[in-house]
Amino acid sequence: MDSVDVYLMEHHQATLPPPKPLFYIQNRGFCGDCLRWWKADRCGYTLNLDQAWKGPQEEAAEICRSRPQEDIAWPVLLIDSVAARHVNNETLKAKLQEEKRSDDQQPIEALARLLGWGEKDVRRTIRASTQSDIRKEFRARLEDVLNLLRERI
Repeated sequence: MDSVDVYLMEHHQATLPPPKPLFYIQNRGFCGDCLRWWKADRCGYTLNLDQAWKGPQEEAAEICRSRPQEDIAWPVLLIDSVAARHVNNETLKAKLQEEKRSDDQQPIEALARLLGWGEKDVRRTIRASTQSDIRKEFRARLEDVLNLLRERI
């Protein structure tokens, strides 16, 4: 980079105005201990700041002037400095259910691969073994196979 480029970069940066601060809009509603924010598309509310509307001070002030009993403008820098991550209970439940379904499928899949059978055949064999002695023996063998597979994984 030559001295002209350096001069232009420094001069250009020096003449740029500082960025204007951005604001969130808080709706006065709460969800538990969490504040509720306008969504980025201005359609509904969110607890997630990553999905929240951010706008210039003038626009935020105009919004709050039109709904003073419902909305409050907060500087993004202030709110981001005190924000904490949280976990959505419904999202966690869904993830656990998904993992449980996946874990429930793994032993059958593993046994089918080990025996060279299809999963339907393994399930049919398990259901068909109705006599208690056969079922106990089959389950014991299945448990042994599953333990071996767990050790390998």
